[in-house]
Amino acid sequence: VTACFVIGLVGGVLIYTPSAFADLYKYRTDSGEVLITTDARPELELVRVISGEPPGEESKGGYSDPSISKKERFEGLIEAAGRKYDLPPSLIEAVIRVESNFQPDVISSAGAQGLMQLMPATADSLGVDKPFDPKQNIFGGSQLLSNLVERYDGDMKLVLAAYNAGDLAVQRAEGIPYRKTREYVKKVSHWFRYYYDRRRR
Repeated sequence: VTACFVIGLVGGVLIYTPSAFADLYKYRTDSGEVLITTDARPELELVRVISGEPPGEESKGGYSDPSISKKERFEGLIEAAGRKYDLPPSLIEAVIRVESNFQPDVISSAGAQGLMQLMPATADSLGVDKPFDPKQNIFGGSQLLSNLVERYDGDMKLVLAAYNAGDLAVQRAEGIPYRKTREYVKKVSHWFRYYYDRRRR
């Protein structure tokens, strides 16, 4: 069930604790109201992300974006990979956020590994022999993104779809092949906007 609240800007303070510890997104609507929802709404102005994780040592007393402190560990590598492969660092950040939430030792049920969730065969083709090494993984995933940007003439929806579902699946479907992949593209696009806006502040 989606939790969604609209609050007037001059209204009281809302304190909401989601039972499933889902991330909440705080947006400002065109009419000036504040919208807090568990759904990504890329058409609205994002104000902040509120983590639904229980407060820990880094977030005592309230909610925060739990990915920020983890992300900072890899910002230098992300910037360097962006320069090398001519990619916006915010795009690399967004892919990492959705793929692994900045956890370098993650293995998916399908066997994808590391920050950018490279499949073993893909990692081999990119020269990544240590997929849990943050530098190798970020540079390998960024190289793959760059290759896909060239292949799909910069169409980011197809680039992200191919990164998620595989190049062959996108070519066969002549577009985004699966509902899960459409959701993936939506999520990465949302986080790209979020990180891009943060960098402009």
